[in-house]
Amino acid sequence: MDGPGSEPQGRLASASELVGLREQFVDRLWVGMGLVILLVVPVSLARAASTGWLPVYGWHLALGAVTVGVALTRRRLPLSFKSGLFLALLWLVGLPGLLTFGLAAAGVHWLALSALIASTLYSLRASLVLGLVAVLAVALAGAAFIMGGLPLTVDLNDYVRDPAAWGNLVLGTGAFIGVTLFAYGTYHRSTAHLLREIEHKNERIEFLALHDDLTGLPRSRLARDRLEMAIEAARRDGLRVAVLGIDLDGFKQVNDQFGHAAGDAVLREMAVRMKSELRGRDTVARLGGDEFLAILVSVDPDESIGPVLSRLVRTLCLPVPWQDEQLQVGASIGAAFYPAHGKDPDTLIRHADEAMYAAKRKGGRRFVLWEPDGQDRHPGA
Repeated sequence: MDGPGSEPQGRLASASELVGLREQFVDRLWVGMGLVILLVVPVSLARAASTGWLPVYGWHLALGAVTVGVALTRRRLPLSFKSGLFLALLWLVGLPGLLTFGLAAAGVHWLALSALIASTLYSLRASLVLGLVAVLAVALAGAAFIMGGLPLTVDLNDYVRDPAAWGNLVLGTGAFIGVTLFAYGTYHRSTAHLLREIEHKNERIEFLALHDDLTGLPRSRLARDRLEMAIEAARRDGLRVAVLGIDLDGFKQVNDQFGHAAGDAVLREMAVRMKSELRGRDTVARLGGDEFLAILVSVDPDESIGPVLSRLVRTLCLPVPWQDEQLQVGASIGAAFYPAHGKDPDTLIRHADEAMYAAKRKGGRRFVLWEPDGQDRHPGA
């Protein structure tokens, strides 16, 4: 049964779904990177025609093979391994390129991307650390080139005129944007969907906390809130509020003879009948067991609700069909009015209960109006 106690389960479900989102995000990164490798590595290797074969090309070829392998087997790998390896891959691609080509290195994009992805997979602190390390790596590489500590192995004048170099830069930039949009687009859509589901679950939890799960009627807390609002409106508009205490007659016998399933059927049917006999703006609540509370708002001071209560009693006394049986129940109703019988919810509910028990003492299947002198009235009885 759903209810307030199911909230921790909802939180656990949401936590597992967040892990699922991260796994989907990482898998998309690997798929995207695998596609990028298939496009970029051949173009990157084509630069060897102008620069000669450099160790970085062999390194990129090896990393490309690893990337494709992980992309193909990603579903069998643990999330923590895939996440950490992807960040490492970005650095293993970007840093050697930076140390080889200096300012002409397209792989610097991947160092920046590692900081962005770390913010999603880990934390803002991890993202800041990676970002600072990336900036420091670029600064140190620049200082090393400027001071001659790192020799430039290519002629940049020739390199910037090499179509393969520009093709690598264009594809690298496009791949940076493409992988980011591919992974983050899916991640954000999935996150938005998850947030909508969590909102729906929270609304359901709140509804169940305030409503009876068997009949769908408001519980006592919500009924009291509505009664307070009804009293305030009646005080402002000079009207009355009628509070009805309703208890079913013969319900225990139905439960004992036919079982709880029959009793539940009676309770659901009684709830439907009460709501159908009252106005849409009125409130019917289940207090527990076979006890109900009804709040009739904005009742005119000159209006008699005797006919309404008589009709309600007759309706609730009709047999309830259940399987091949006609279950016989009835209802005792006690009524109290604001402001004549009380000016706060507790007093009104107590007086309505007293009148309801008076109706039971008179044999049930009737209504009684509470009177301050203890002489309860039953108009038309």
